[in-house]
Amino acid sequence: MDPQWIERIYNNSDGEDFLGIRIISENILSYLLPGIITITQRARYYAFYCWLIVDYEKEHPPGWTLAKFIKRREQIFAFANFAFQPAIDYRKALIGLAGYNAVTVHWSQHKSTGAIPLTLDNFLTNEYGGYRIYSGVLQNLNAYQTTGANKIQVWAYGKKLADAFECSIQNTEYFKHRAEYDHVDSIAVSVLEEYGRQCHLSQLKSQPDANEVLELLFQFSSGKPLPGYESSNLPVQNMRGSLGMILDMCRGDLPGQLNEIAFLQNTLYAFCADYTLYCPSAELKPFIALWQIRTLRELYVYSLYGLWASFLEWLRQNGPQTLESYLSYLDQNVRFDLLDAKSEIGAKSNSLSSWRLSDYLNSFLNASHIPQGTLEERIIAYSSQSQSSLNEFELIRKLRAVDKTNTPEYISLTILLLTGVYIRLSAIQTNDSFQTWPFVELGGQRRRSLALFVEHFKQDCLHGRCILESITWLIRDYILTQHTIAALEKWRSRKANTFHFIYDAGYFEYVRGDNTGFAASRFDQAHNMLTDLGLISLDNDQHPLTPAGSDVLDKVLGNLREYWPNPSA
Repeated sequence: MDPQWIERIYNNSDGEDFLGIRIISENILSYLLPGIITITQRARYYAFYCWLIVDYEKEHPPGWTLAKFIKRREQIFAFANFAFQPAIDYRKALIGLAGYNAVTVHWSQHKSTGAIPLTLDNFLTNEYGGYRIYSGVLQNLNAYQTTGANKIQVWAYGKKLADAFECSIQNTEYFKHRAEYDHVDSIAVSVLEEYGRQCHLSQLKSQPDANEVLELLFQFSSGKPLPGYESSNLPVQNMRGSLGMILDMCRGDLPGQLNEIAFLQNTLYAFCADYTLYCPSAELKPFIALWQIRTLRELYVYSLYGLWASFLEWLRQNGPQTLESYLSYLDQNVRFDLLDAKSEIGAKSNSLSSWRLSDYLNSFLNASHIPQGTLEERIIAYSSQSQSSLNEFELIRKLRAVDKTNTPEYISLTILLLTGVYIRLSAIQTNDSFQTWPFVELGGQRRRSLALFVEHFKQDCLHGRCILESITWLIRDYILTQHTIAALEKWRSRKANTFHFIYDAGYFEYVRGDNTGFAASRFDQAHNMLTDLGLISLDNDQHPLTPAGSDVLDKVLGNLREYWPNPSA
């Protein structure tokens, strides 16, 4: 007669951001790229969804909800994209198409019949289909505003986008009879192909809505490109500077192909005298400085997740164990001289508990071939160069090649990476030319800001603490405590169990592991949109910026000069 549970008390969930520290990077991205998120991949959807909203208000079938209307029009749009075959790689041309997988199956089953059944209303699980993905960013860019259920107030940008998209498709059979197609059971492939030629995702640059989408994204007519940042109330921004920065990186005189890793390196090292892959236009330097903070935070998060994942792996192999046992293991086994080309940093006699943090920092700077001087002078010198043997992205490459089971090497590389982040942030604090430090302070105690990280390391140096003491503080406050806070929040808010260890009577017991990695920078999505607009060519790796792209970049730089007449100063 023992009582039996008849209802789950929590939901198992893999979740994400188990240390609860990635959200700050997302906040910075929302400030710099408010009209693009990781799931908004194609520029044509901005005009398409504005057209749907306006057309719904004008001619929607009586009794139809906005959700039903959108799903009917959206699936026809998707089929039209499949029907038209552009003169480029077919799969690449359809990247970012809402409902691609379901539409692929449906299209393959019916295309040979000459007519496609319009029975795919739920090819996306969201009630509003793909529109839900773009609705938030369209509101951020002042295209329209939701005022209630099925009530949307369309602003000037939205109306221009809707009119331009309608102009692009107005001569098609589908447009002329679209009200009838809202009710039919199927639609002819020939009708879809004609519609697709005008509405295809890859055809934007040759259609009337291209200019309006470009204006929406760059908003040349709007005010100052970077109004004041308030952490409690993120202001809506335009993306002129950030998109201009990507165009600037694509200039023909710059070597190499631009991808996400190259983008991150460019933002981190653009101000370094020895960095040759990207020399930013002076007008864009304030934006580079902000992106640099975001990249440093990503490196910081990458490092903390490295420590976290390695600790969990050690628990899996050796647990249950106390934190003291783990720290003792690190003290006895982590040696920087065990790493390839790192023999200049310490010797086997330098245990973490016997090596002062200030001495270690000087050894790190020696290994980076920084001239002698005061620690502050050496920090500034390190931050002005990118070709150190301890280059952050080289360390990440090595980290990815090391298995987490190799705790000594994995932790050593992670500490070295954190050291580089600390030094570059310290240099910015000393010489904050572009007033970016408020971004460094984001998060505070609860989300472990970069500013607290820098300040604590400085205090450890001033008070002569050893490396082990600093690592103990990081693991205790920035990893174990952060995970506990994040897991408890998810437990209380949605009954999700995301705990990765059990803690009882001083012992930690492994539950599940984790990994490190970068959060998406939204670069790929922004690059896709600039390509859709015909500003970047994917056919020429050496000169990817098109003539139209050069014109837009010149316009961006001219616009920014109105606000920063002497940006280098």
